[in-house]
Amino acid sequence: MMVLGIALMALCLSWLLICNLLPSSDTMVVDSGNLICGTNYCYQLYIKKNIAGYPGEMIYQSSPVCGQAISDLPPDPVSFLSATIEYQAVKLRGQASGLAKTFEVFRRESSSEIYQKILETNALPIIDSTADVNGRAYCYRIAFRDICGNRSRLSDSICPVWLRAELPDESEKRFFWTPFEGWKGGVERYELQRFTAADPPEFTDMGLSLNHTIRVRDKVRQK
Repeated sequence: MMVLGIALMALCLSWLLICNLLPSSDTMVVDSGNLICGTNYCYQLYIKKNIAGYPGEMIYQSSPVCGQAISDLPPDPVSFLSATIEYQAVKLRGQASGLAKTFEVFRRESSSEIYQKILETNALPIIDSTADVNGRAYCYRIAFRDICGNRSRLSDSICPVWLRAELPDESEKRFFWTPFEGWKGGVERYELQRFTAADPPEFTDMGLSLNHTIRVRDKVRQK
């Protein structure tokens, strides 16, 4: 009996009164308050009636009716957007609403201020295989449309650093990289990381420089 009582209490608490029709004779109700696109909502109609000569009231309860909400509220933009250069392409990651249906990717070169739409896709992460990762640096922004057709605002921009190396001979290595953009306070410093399959990574503080030259011959050949 105690278990049943708890279950009934939980069931009652799961329903929310959205409208009281008394004393109106209108039998139509429109629910438009803070509905979330794609969410399933269920409704039940309760009819209460007092009977002369009897204490209390009689309650008639309809069967539940459920449906998926359609909303015109714009969803939150993609958050935690990141971009890395992998296998001669740029890979974009981020977090978006589970109701996202199609993603739009906008790109600009670091020398330009104009973003251009380059592709549409239906899932994250996104691969930009058209990027010239060996010759140009880019910035990206993403927007999406949810299953109700609402378009999110554009995400913050992300500009992956393009690192390249020149090896004039075995004893000299020249590194060049593009500046990182997107932080309001700017960059505090760059760090160049050197690692091999067998050794732990070594970090060298580059300050705000965008290039670095190493003139030390490796004792053994390594990548």
